[in-house]
Amino acid sequence: MFSVVVYFIVATFSTLRVYAIWNKDWRPALLVLLIGLCVPVANMYHYIPSIPGAFAWPLYGCGEATPLSDAQLANRELAIAIHSCAIAADLLVLILTWVKTYHIKKMAGILEANASFSTLILRDGSLYFGAMLILNVADLIITRSDVVFNPLPVFIDVLGGVGIAAFDRQQQSQRSFAELSNEISQAQVDLLHAQLAQFRSALAHYASTHRDRIRKEPSFRHAFQQMCTTIGVDPLAGPRKGGWWAEMLGLGDWQYELGVQIVDICVSTRERNGGLIEMGELIRLVSKLRGVGGDVITEDDVMRSIKTLQPLNAGYEVIDVGGGKKMVRSVPKELDADQAVVLAIAQEDGGRVSESALMARRGWTQDRARAALANMLLRDGLCWLDDQDELYGVSYWVPSAMRWDE
Repeated sequence: MFSVVVYFIVATFSTLRVYAIWNKDWRPALLVLLIGLCVPVANMYHYIPSIPGAFAWPLYGCGEATPLSDAQLANRELAIAIHSCAIAADLLVLILTWVKTYHIKKMAGILEANASFSTLILRDGSLYFGAMLILNVADLIITRSDVVFNPLPVFIDVLGGVGIAAFDRQQQSQRSFAELSNEISQAQVDLLHAQLAQFRSALAHYASTHRDRIRKEPSFRHAFQQMCTTIGVDPLAGPRKGGWWAEMLGLGDWQYELGVQIVDICVSTRERNGGLIEMGELIRLVSKLRGVGGDVITEDDVMRSIKTLQPLNAGYEVIDVGGGKKMVRSVPKELDADQAVVLAIAQEDGGRVSESALMARRGWTQDRARAALANMLLRDGLCWLDDQDELYGVSYWVPSAMRWDE
């Protein structure tokens, strides 16, 4: 009866294995279960009505009296049926495993993952079920022959239990490795937190020690900012982004103060430049507003302060007009490509631009140049009209590209 218990366990294990490999699809698992249960059920049909007995001389040993007919015993019909079911069950499990393995191999090829076909075959129990299939086929061949003693059933029973135990140990090993991996990962995370805390303390000490240089010297402030950007922190952010920086260095308030001054200059000059001011002119006016004792302002400082104004949705933006020139827009409107070209020409000529200059330098047609300048003059108010120009007769002056001595 021990063999019957083993056969039940093997059938159940094969079913669960197929159920897991086929992503919990019960249909192939049910087919494996029905075929696999034929083996223990047929053995129960043989063993339950049998009566054990002992052989006397000359054949010492144990035996049994079975209700099978002489014809059934002679033809070994029950043994052939049992072996056929066992072979069918093992073969079905192998086929289902290999079908799923083929799909995994195909997906691995699409994802360019390094997974050999032999590795995929061995990972899902194909070796165990293949060995069981070979032993059952060999057992069937021996059973149909005239061999008196057949040792294979004993090996099959033992291999069934040993194979299941090996799978269980494999699962335990995987769980142990997973737990160990989690412990190592947690230890690494704790170590990383400790290192980050130490790094933060060292960086904060450095920043507080050189606080005055950061505020006063533009080159040192820029180098400090580049270093912090590389490591992923923002020392000039406001309290909502980096409160401990703002508290320690006071740079958040400094950045917002500069932003307010930029808004003041842009609004006060909007009537004459249409909301577009050259970066150098803006820096000059802001520095003048801050006074002689104010910190030196750089282009990088202005750009960072303008970023702090973005949540206001007021349209403040830095525009690159080419040639290393930048302008600051303080009105919520977009510049088209032609207007950007006009601004670049105006930058080169001190603020003056004309139709003939655009036609000569950019190869525009007269209609295109006239339309671009008319839009900037009438629609957007970004330039002034000079109809008494000594050189061109009619020219346009872009206030944002002009220098204003105030």
